[in-house]
Amino acid sequence: MCAEINELMTGEAYRRRAGELGLELQRMPPGALQGLAIEDAERAWLTEQGLPRFAPPFLVFGDFDGRWLPELGSWSWLEDRKVPKSLAKRRVLGIDSEERPICLPETEPAVVALDPGRDFEPIWVNAGIQAMACCCLACQEMHLACEHLDCVPPERVGELERKIRVMDPSALRPGAFWAMQVHAYLNPLMGQDETHYLERQRDFVSNYRLADDANLHMLRVPVDKQGLGNRSERLRQGSLICLFLLWRRLEEQVARIQKPLQLWIEVGEEDAGQDCVVVHGPGAPEQVFPWVFEGVQWDLPAPAFLIDSLDEDLQIGRGGDRWVMRRK
Repeated sequence: MCAEINELMTGEAYRRRAGELGLELQRMPPGALQGLAIEDAERAWLTEQGLPRFAPPFLVFGDFDGRWLPELGSWSWLEDRKVPKSLAKRRVLGIDSEERPICLPETEPAVVALDPGRDFEPIWVNAGIQAMACCCLACQEMHLACEHLDCVPPERVGELERKIRVMDPSALRPGAFWAMQVHAYLNPLMGQDETHYLERQRDFVSNYRLADDANLHMLRVPVDKQGLGNRSERLRQGSLICLFLLWRRLEEQVARIQKPLQLWIEVGEEDAGQDCVVVHGPGAPEQVFPWVFEGVQWDLPAPAFLIDSLDEDLQIGRGGDRWVMRRK
């Protein structure tokens, strides 16, 4: 790993790898750095190698409204937030997902983000621009390897952490930007990651279509595939809203299919991973159709955790550890 990372930080391998990972590199015009007190190596990296325009986790670098390295005090993206005079001349290199400006290392030998919500308190990002750029590539590599999943497996997070430690050990000091990102990946139900997971569910619901040749015998369509709603009340409720939206969309699709079909919802009492919409149609002769819901007790009051999601004309039942809902 060390040899690979050392090669990556030479420049040519960095550009090649960024292209392989689908990252657009933006090189800074040399004139934008004229008169600024930065190291020659940092200057060369910005003008010859460049930084990703967009990079995980939710980072943006480059020009802002046509301006390269705007001064913090006059930067329009901060809107009406008052910048302390001591920081007004700091140059903005990029921004993170919480609208914290990432500043050029001039007054100290490090890249820091300034938190407007905490009186522009500095957050250590990397010991230098080169290390920050390579950390972004490592993070993109992890994201692409896990893009078919709903969260990042811990072993992938551990691999990212090891790479960052080789590139720049200071990036993992307590309270540093990358240290907090590693913690967020290992605890995926935090703030923005939780919101992102719900957004993926909504995208799934919006785009889901029953295939014309799909086997519709006991087809179960889950929304919270990883069962992460078990760890967060907000996520469970958000996932249930998505589940009922999916059910209504499937009702419309089933109505257009020229074959007898049943449609119902199953919700786990304690396991969000069991939540799904079930589409059921005729299968092989020995397979049961229509489904008779053996063992389900019907016409029960709705459990408290479902009340916000329910339609009024649903028949509610329970069988074992699952709640079942269908049209009356």
